[in-house]
Amino acid sequence: MNSKPKIVFVSSFKKNADGSTGGWAHDSKTLIESEISNHYDWVNLDTTADSVIHVSFVKRLFKALKRIVTFLNIIRRKDVKVAFIFTAHAFSFYEKGIMVVLASMFGKKSFVFPRSGFAIDDLKTGWKRRYYKNVFKKATFVVCQGENWKKTFGDLYPKDPSKFIIVKNWFNINDFQFPEKIPSPKVELLFLGWVDRNKGVFDLVDAINDLDKSLPDFNVNICGGGADFDGVQQKVKDLGLNSKFTFHGWVKGDKKNQQLGNADVFVLPSYAEGLPNSMLEAMLAKTAVVVSDVGSIPEVIETGENGFMYSKGNVKALKDALEQLILNEQLRRNVSINGYETVVKHHNIKNVEKYLLSLMKD
Repeated sequence: MNSKPKIVFVSSFKKNADGSTGGWAHDSKTLIESEISNHYDWVNLDTTADSVIHVSFVKRLFKALKRIVTFLNIIRRKDVKVAFIFTAHAFSFYEKGIMVVLASMFGKKSFVFPRSGFAIDDLKTGWKRRYYKNVFKKATFVVCQGENWKKTFGDLYPKDPSKFIIVKNWFNINDFQFPEKIPSPKVELLFLGWVDRNKGVFDLVDAINDLDKSLPDFNVNICGGGADFDGVQQKVKDLGLNSKFTFHGWVKGDKKNQQLGNADVFVLPSYAEGLPNSMLEAMLAKTAVVVSDVGSIPEVIETGENGFMYSKGNVKALKDALEQLILNEQLRRNVSINGYETVVKHHNIKNVEKYLLSLMKD
């Protein structure tokens, strides 16, 4: 029996050293378990970061060079036909860009998946724009999370718009089991992710501080960790909001699903995103979402229908959205049901696997 051709898959497959698990690990696992595996075998090259908190440049450079050499040894193999390469911005993109070029040199198809909202900042610098352009020129396909990113990246290399494709974040819907929501007099709000300024967590504290004190009882659950974890806790204390906030640290697996299932409102006031898995998971859990208008979020959320969206950094707008959902149980229910249907319809792995397989054909 002939062995199947292989895909070298460059992504994060493990938990970070601090216990967190990012969207890449979920997406990678779901792809590997998809229909694609009936046609290809996988050779995984893990790029999981030690931490999002500062790691020395020398250490990062050494690990990147080691991975590039490993990638070179893999991509040269005759049975390896395709490279899937997930990348963030800045240093991550510089490393993965070299891999894209190597894949091109050996005549292999490459799919590069840019997955950072902060890529937009890279494109403000001339030499970085040129680097992105050259990488995209060598890639077979640039897999964009929505129309917004397709236009942003496609404008860098307009000679071949066909290589810029849209693949929305995917889920195997059957993998997600959430507890049934039980009505409660206390409204549960949930922030789930990195606790740092770029995720808008300080805006969330300010919005909670500005809410009418006569609102029905509610609690804000902060699940995650990061560089500003202590700073956020201190701000909550300084504003006298300890009774409104519960800090859980990182949650994963069943505990994460429990938080998503128990929440009435999910809040992501981020300043930069690609298309956040955490938002889509909350929608799958039939939790109403309040999110900022960054990345490809505006292509998913219609305010008042399947969620609430506001202009990033606008604390008053964030406060107003939270107030509406805290006050109106029927609104929360309607929005959450519509959000669930949005994810089931547009973010099913079944749609993605068929599309990617068609593009990988010789």
